[in-house]
Amino acid sequence: MTIENTNVDVEYSDLIENQSTLKGITELWLIYGIALVRGVPIREGQMLEVCKRLAYVRETGFGKTFNLKQNLDPKAHLAYTGIALSPHTDLAYRERSPGVQMLHCLHSSDPSIVGQDKAGGQSFFIDGYVAAEWLRDNHPDHFILLCSTPVPFSLFDAERSRW
Repeated sequence: MTIENTNVDVEYSDLIENQSTLKGITELWLIYGIALVRGVPIREGQMLEVCKRLAYVRETGFGKTFNLKQNLDPKAHLAYTGIALSPHTDLAYRERSPGVQMLHCLHSSDPSIVGQDKAGGQSFFIDGYVAAEWLRDNHPDHFILLCSTPVPFSLFDAERSRW
């Protein structure tokens, strides 16, 4: 199955009130690996209500939720800068990485146009399994290299130095 021409959106009010929408969003995750919930109230912590409707909330080292707010300090983690991020996987370094990760944008603006009435903060998602399948089918030697090369990882930041 492909995601082209497929509606992966559900409305918050439908998700909260209807069992069929809950079933539908679960199917979207299982089939496509992504679902969008539109109309979530713009309040800190509101995403926890959505999460509790869908499953249990597993706390990370950052807590139950994690707020990203712009930090202009040049030593700040890239996530706080407002600079566009290339494709990546959050928390992949954890022994138990998240099964589902939810993002809720409360406010967004492009730091290069502060004071103007334009919003930034676009997100895009990539299906890593499809990318790996394509690599396996089209460049099998590269796929083997990808799967067999150990990549050590350390997380650094200004406050904790090294995790």
